[in-house]
Amino acid sequence: MDVASEEPAPPHWREIKFSFSSQDTDSELVVMCNYRQFIISASADSFSQSPALKSKYLFFLEVADNYELDGDITPIFGIPLPEEKCATWPHYHPKDVQLPKKRNTHGPPSYTPSRVLLKNRKGAFFKPMRCGDQKSFMNELDKYQSIRDAHLDESLLISQLIGLVRDQTGQAFGLLLNYIDCGHRILLCAAQPDTSRELRPTWAQQLHAAGIVWGDAKPDNVLVDQKNDAWLIDFGGGYTNGWVSKELSGTVEGDLQALKKINEFLFQGSL
Repeated sequence: MDVASEEPAPPHWREIKFSFSSQDTDSELVVMCNYRQFIISASADSFSQSPALKSKYLFFLEVADNYELDGDITPIFGIPLPEEKCATWPHYHPKDVQLPKKRNTHGPPSYTPSRVLLKNRKGAFFKPMRCGDQKSFMNELDKYQSIRDAHLDESLLISQLIGLVRDQTGQAFGLLLNYIDCGHRILLCAAQPDTSRELRPTWAQQLHAAGIVWGDAKPDNVLVDQKNDAWLIDFGGGYTNGWVSKELSGTVEGDLQALKKINEFLFQGSL
């Protein structure tokens, strides 16, 4: 893959707290994983068997100290987006976006949520924005704006933008998309004898007629719902080697090239 159109799925853990002392090499990291907190204490002596890791550890402490990060590190969430890109979409404050209740669990979640509930109890898919995502998300907002303006057939099975998660400062934290009940199944893994043997050409035709390019077309970006219907997702751009040629990235020709390969994959049952 030459250009990653979508970051890999985040790990099922996250840092809760990191603290260290400027007087020695002691540090403490608190990690949440599987609804449990793990407290990891370390010092330079912990890496005595690996000079390379010890050097890297000391380098991290030096960087943190130089940037006056002694004590807790407060993560910076969200990214700034131009107001004109966001103004035409509904905004949802983070406190108005709720996680669905999970049974037989304790403590806060240790993962990045996907399905969330809005104030009207309507389900949505939350696609988080991370530092460095600004260009990709601006491109994606343009695509969803074009999709909305084109008034495409409502039967077209593609992801649709509901709104943005933003706070009072204007920081954008993610996109809210229509929730597709697919059980995390993508076409790459879900192709079965009863799976549709061909992606409907009307999808591409309607998108292209409206001047919209799917972009990173590949089986990973096709969700298969509970009815075995296939949905096109991810309009963030980019391309994946083996599915779209670099020189055709972001073009109608690139979409058609990938659709042909996807249909060949469905018929042959293997990559």
